[in-house]
Amino acid sequence: MRVTIVAPSEQYMALAGVRIRYLRMISRLGAAGHLLEIMQVADFDRRIPMESDAYIFSKCYDARSFLVATAIRAQGRYVGIDVFDDYFDQSRDSQFVRHREWLRTMSELCDFFLCSTPRMHEVVKRFMPNTPGHVLNDPFHAFDAKSVGDLAYEKLAMARRERHIDVLWFGVGDNPNFHIGLKDLAAYGDSLQQMQRRGFDVGLRILTNRRALDLDGLASISRLTIPHSVEEWSQERETELLAQSLLAFIPVNAQAFSIAKSLNRAVTALTGGAQVLSPGYPLYQPLEEFIYDTTDSFIDDVESNRLKVRRATTRALSNTLSTWGDPDRESEKLMDFLQLVVDLPAAGSSSEALTGVLHGSRSPVDCHKAAQRLGHLSIAGQVNAPKLNYDVRFFIDENGAQVQFSAAAKQALHSELRQVLTPATSPSGKAVDALRLNDVLPGHPLNVFRSNNGARATVSAYIDSVNLIEDAVQRLFPGIRIYHSELDAPFLNRPAGRAFDVVHGSRP
Repeated sequence: MRVTIVAPSEQYMALAGVRIRYLRMISRLGAAGHLLEIMQVADFDRRIPMESDAYIFSKCYDARSFLVATAIRAQGRYVGIDVFDDYFDQSRDSQFVRHREWLRTMSELCDFFLCSTPRMHEVVKRFMPNTPGHVLNDPFHAFDAKSVGDLAYEKLAMARRERHIDVLWFGVGDNPNFHIGLKDLAAYGDSLQQMQRRGFDVGLRILTNRRALDLDGLASISRLTIPHSVEEWSQERETELLAQSLLAFIPVNAQAFSIAKSLNRAVTALTGGAQVLSPGYPLYQPLEEFIYDTTDSFIDDVESNRLKVRRATTRALSNTLSTWGDPDRESEKLMDFLQLVVDLPAAGSSSEALTGVLHGSRSPVDCHKAAQRLGHLSIAGQVNAPKLNYDVRFFIDENGAQVQFSAAAKQALHSELRQVLTPATSPSGKAVDALRLNDVLPGHPLNVFRSNNGARATVSAYIDSVNLIEDAVQRLFPGIRIYHSELDAPFLNRPAGRAFDVVHGSRP
């Protein structure tokens, strides 16, 4: 089987989740006769045939995912999403409306979905109740039971002899939307102080991303009252410090984003030769036999010379890890699931209907380029950059609404409408065709709509503009499917009773 992961950008390859989730399986899948490849969403073009059996969108949270998925389905291929993080369960948080609407729209285009935890499976199922889903556990890199047992013995002996415990906190220290990482470390710092009260010196090493070490991140670290050092994360340094540290400290808060995370950090620590102390939410319950949830229970085991991970327990740990992160097993289960999916009749269409993307106030330029590259119509709202060569553009002046059409849009119009077009010039100086909306849709509300030269004077005015433009486009191009591209949430206070209330969505 051939599977393509659709990535948002080149930077995607540097993300820890991608390295852990996909790169660790590529060679194993290849050995089993499968091909797993990663392709940027910007590289899709209507002239490129879709040769993979299944395409899985990962972290593509803009309208390009709708456009590319539509093109994939038009060739009878299977479309899925892999949902890494929970940006969807915070129903009272307006900043994630666009993520929820993205998921609602993708639910109409997906044949399956993947996620990394049962909790995330539940969240996605609320949006896609009839779509098959698979929990793909993040696979570990390698596990050498003898090495882990030997490290545990040596580090415990040193800690008891010197009354000193080396502790490692590692991971992404920040998130633009959630208080996680270094804030969790600061919030649970008292757990480490308890070791000092039990008679052990503590040396904490913090390994995190450079971006997290801004004023806010450094302020969080400064609240720690135990000796600590900070380094920029690298894969090599993570491996080194896990091997040196007796304990990995991984506190977890109970917000929706955190409780849907995978077991990866604990699995990484355990396979790297460290014990794990994880106060807070019991995220790592499937590994509870090898996880400490309190400082006292950890120190009790240090004093009694009987740690949870030791030579005598590495066989049991190996058995547990084979259930929750063995790369060979996870690869095999993934292919078994995808085979069941592709054995079902393809949900796609053999012919591609006319599709357009309507741009909002914060629509990425890449979405405009993708629409035209894939043979869709790029439709400007009133607030979009005037120099882009959109396929459909509306102007509102004292005489009502004028519509300009590119050559591609002109061909999609009904022949009777093409006959009444007149030559015009776009804001970028390109020759286009135009018509007055009143000439073809007399009395349409857009002809009398006003708004401060297209600026977002009010949320209500902006919403009215978007809705009226969408209605006009659907009348000009009967049967067109419209996707909305918007990275903001200006529609939150829209007037009640409107039929259209999504940004990343479509209306049949």
